[in-house]
Amino acid sequence: MTTWLIHRITGLFMIVLFGIKFSTAFFLLREDKPQQAIFLHRHPVIDITLIFLFCLHSSFGLKTIIYELGFRREKLLVRLATAVALILSVVGTVIYLRTA
Repeated sequence: MTTWLIHRITGLFMIVLFGIKFSTAFFLLREDKPQQAIFLHRHPVIDITLIFLFCLHSSFGLKTIIYELGFRREKLLVRLATAVALILSVVGTVIYLRTA
């Protein structure tokens, strides 16, 4: 039940943050670029949050698919999905910070 709720909440937050990224990208195409759009589009907290949310959402989604296919050890799947999400989030954040 908890993983279902986390999966839904991360999906909603990803929709909001991707909406911010896409809408500010349209402002960056203009010649007079507003400072707020530049600030929001290039803010590292938004990018790192998106990395974390994407890893968590995708690993819990895969957990749900594996569970629905018949693997009934849900506690193991939750722990494995959480560990994979955290490892991928840390690796993605380190790669992002090195290239930024």
